[in-house]
Amino acid sequence: MPKSGELSPMKKAINFVGFQAAWMAAVFGAAGGNYWIGPVVVLIWLAIHIFLSGRPKLEIQIALTALSIGLLIDTLMIGSGTYTPPGLIGDWILPPPWMLALWINFGTVVNGSLSWLKGRYGMGGFLGALGGPAAYYSGHRLGALAFHPPVMTHLAWMAMAWAVAVPLLFFLADKIEKK
Repeated sequence: MPKSGELSPMKKAINFVGFQAAWMAAVFGAAGGNYWIGPVVVLIWLAIHIFLSGRPKLEIQIALTALSIGLLIDTLMIGSGTYTPPGLIGDWILPPPWMLALWINFGTVVNGSLSWLKGRYGMGGFLGALGGPAAYYSGHRLGALAFHPPVMTHLAWMAMAWAVAVPLLFFLADKIEKK
């Protein structure tokens, strides 16, 4: 039996599939010039996730926390010339809505399929350093964003950012949950 407030194994499996489906919708949508698809699918997925969790206020706060972290990281990465995503608004360096939706999407796994990372900040940093750049590079290969040379240097900076972002998100989510 899951602990109080924890998702059942079935709901964690649904969480994993929902997260992946929303990621693919956002990335393939952006690659095809349909920037609206990601935010729409992520919002639908977020509503399903919130319903399954039974803790709407907590999950919305975690999603907004993930969004805030992502806004900072992606703005710094775009502004520093690490990559350029399609769908930028004018000359702004703010990430487009489809990319911000991906951060909300990432917030759905904190109490879902990645809940086993709670309190394991070192492991979260390690997995963030691998998974974050891998996701962006996958998006690059699919045509959803363009990395600028030197790509390996930018991926290393991104790995450092994600090595901080993942444990930070889990730490803040823990603080939110304990309020």
